[in-house]
Amino acid sequence: GRLPRPINKAIMASEWNDDAILAQMNAISSEVHVCTCACCSFMLIAQIAQNSPLISELVPTSSLAADYQDPIFLAKIKNLALSSPNVRKTRPDGNCFFRAFGFAYLEYLTTHKEEIPKAIEVVKDTYALALALGYPEVTTVDFYEIFLQQFEHVAAGGTTASLVERFQDAEISEYFVAYTRVLTACRMKATPDEFVPFLDGTQTIEEFCATEVEPMYKESDHLHIKAVASVFNIGIRVTYLDRSPGEVANCHVIPDDKAAVIHLLYRPGHYDVLS
Repeated sequence: GRLPRPINKAIMASEWNDDAILAQMNAISSEVHVCTCACCSFMLIAQIAQNSPLISELVPTSSLAADYQDPIFLAKIKNLALSSPNVRKTRPDGNCFFRAFGFAYLEYLTTHKEEIPKAIEVVKDTYALALALGYPEVTTVDFYEIFLQQFEHVAAGGTTASLVERFQDAEISEYFVAYTRVLTACRMKATPDEFVPFLDGTQTIEEFCATEVEPMYKESDHLHIKAVASVFNIGIRVTYLDRSPGEVANCHVIPDDKAAVIHLLYRPGHYDVLS
């Protein structure tokens, strides 16, 4: 069957495992004011789907300046364009981190083919773990197979252009995101000690995953990024475009002991892919 389209309010969690990131994200969060009622969320998702592709072709990073008048943002965009001249936009529907991660990692593998066999092995291990943790095979297998097929496509010679085509296909793109959410939740449940300290004191890891990780259209924070990076044993660099002091955007690599192979841009409430 098709993916369900649950209505979920967009939220941003405030629990982080790094003081620098906490300060950075608190500053960004203070700039965002979003209505989160169910009616507005449904209307917003429908409007976004009409106006934004699931993933775009590359556009100049400098073009982001058209969205801002603030001189702080404009200065940071100008400097960012020097190191990352292009950006690939994702649909701002709450799934943007998972979609950006998936595309960026698969694109990375197109030029690092020696890493593909290990990545495919990891993907297969995540499915075994999902079943062991009680995810129903009858529904999970469809998401998993689509997810695995994208890695196999890259192994068979897939290119950036063919990945764009696939990620612009709604069924492939949404199933891919759905399974990425599953493997993220599985990592958290399998290694709870890494994540529980950063949850609300009354919340279990199972509750957090059920409300903030597994449902589609729920925004992602540092815990989601940490979990995905841990699954594939890679580093993810996030550049934060915000109004913090200075003319250069702040960056963090998650985790900080890994070399970054994926470069994402975070603007308030949204992730894109930097290139």
